[in-house]
Order: sequence, then structure tokens, then C-alpha cells
Amino acid sequence: MPDSSPRSPSPRTTIPILFLKSPSEPDTYTVHFSSPPLHYHPRHIPPLVTSHFLESLLALLVSPGPFPYSALIFTSQRAVSTIVQCLSLLSPSKTHEFSTLRIPLYAVGPGTAAALRAEVIGGGMPECWVEGEEAGRGEGLVEIVAGSRVDNENGGNKVLWLTGEKRREGLRAGLIAKGIDVEICVVYGTTLSPEFSSHFRHALPETEPKTGRGGVRWIIIFSAQGGREMLEGLGWLEEGIERVSEHPEGRTTYVASIGPTTKEYLEGEFGFRVDVCAERPSPEGVRQGIERFMRENGIGGF
Repeated sequence: MPDSSPRSPSPRTTIPILFLKSPSEPDTYTVHFSSPPLHYHPRHIPPLVTSHFLESLLALLVSPGPFPYSALIFTSQRAVSTIVQCLSLLSPSKTHEFSTLRIPLYAVGPGTAAALRAEVIGGGMPECWVEGEEAGRGEGLVEIVAGSRVDNENGGNKVLWLTGEKRREGLRAGLIAKGIDVEICVVYGTTLSPEFSSHFRHALPETEPKTGRGGVRWIIIFSAQGGREMLEGLGWLEEGIERVSEHPEGRTTYVASIGPTTKEYLEGEFGFRVDVCAERPSPEGVRQGIERFMRENGIGGF
């Protein structure tokens, strides 16, 4: 009778995994993908260069009177980095004011939530708390904010969204439809690194998976920016039409996206379907997704 029990991976399997993001300190993806039973070989290739815009946010933080917002919204760790820099520039009186401020900080994803707890709550705003980290993307925060938002005595019905130059408007539109006043403060911008394409292309031969026993390589993409360069580097874009007609036969490279926004962009712009879309934008969510895929397809040592 055939064995129908789940297959266990070979402990000798080494899987190159390229994270298209800047590493954090400590990097939760590197830490999580260093645990057994599979042996991953992680490598980070940052596709973006980030510029932080302090002026507008700092002006809001130092304005006279009580803080006029009932909550802050963060959809990126880059926004967390910006407010941390601004808090360090406050006067002693304003520093004290924010150390006693009690409002929720809404976050998309566990990475942003962890950064808020460590750098904001653990720093200049210790009386605040984090909500919404289970949201997979910005639009997922709408019901969470509408259902659990706590008005403070000054902020009333107004929330402040710290965001980047490029953003999806579904979150703002959804909150406005719920009767919540949303003010946007652009606190960072990202541009494609001029070195990303060459760094990515150089990494490919260096991380070529070993043949035999279902050897594979994974690429984890975190942003729509850099998607074209990734596909070009892999040789999967058809010249002239910039579309991916189908996955190459016998390939050993597989792609996972951190969430649905990047997945939908790649499919709509290039006709490319990722192999895995993480159900949760976290190291655990990514690993669960790619290991389920490998188990179902009998690759990667399964």
C-alpha cells in the first residue's frame, strides 16, 4: 500500500533564497530561514534606495497645542524609521508630551508592527500600542481601524497616515467611506537602485541550485519596483512585448511574493504569475507558502 503520509525534507538539501529587500538589524527573514529542517542559504539584494522626508512630519509634531490626531497609520517600516528620526529632534517639552501620548498605532504586517514596538513604543512613545498587524495590506486595515479605533480627547475622528510617495488609495478611500477623516503625510520616497540589475544578474550564477534531488532556488520579491529587472535578469521577458508567456520548462528557479499587491502587479504588468503568494506578509508566511509548494510538487528535497 503506497505511503500517503506527508514527506519530510532531506536535511542535506541546501536551497539558495534571494530576498529582494534591504536586510534589517536583526533581519527576521535571515533568522527564520536559518532554522531546520531545511537548510536555506539566504542572500539580500536591495532593489530600492529610500529617501526620508522629515520636514512635513516634524512640522506636525512640533506644532503648538495637543496632538490633533486620534491614531497613526503605518504601512511600511520606512515610515517607522522616519518618525523615529523626527522624535529624536524634538525639544524636551515636546519629547515629554509624546512620552505620555496614548493613541493606537496601526500597522500592516508583523514586520512593521515589530519595528513600531521596538523603535517607537520602546523609544519616544511608550504609552501607545499597536493594532492591525494581521492585515495583509493597507486595505485590510479599514475594518480594523473602523472597528477598534479609540478617539483621544483632541484627535476626535482624524487619523494620520504616514506613507510614501507611491501608495494605493484603497485604504484612504475605505476609511473615508467609514466616516473617518484621514490626513496623509508623505514621509519617504523610493527609487530603483541603479546597481540592482547588475547585482541581481551577478547573484544568479553564484546561487545556481545543484542539479538532482529536486534542487531549487527561490526569489522572494517584496515590492513591485524591481519586478521588471528581476524578470529581465532571469531571461523570462519576451523581447519587444515585455510579457512572460509561460514559465520555462525544467526550470529550477521559483518566485514568491510577499503579498497580493506585488503579485497582482507582476501579473497585470507582465503576465507573470508568481509560484507562491504569502498568506501573511511575514517570514513565517513566506516559509509556509514555499514549503507547501515544494512538498506538493516534490522538489527542494521533499
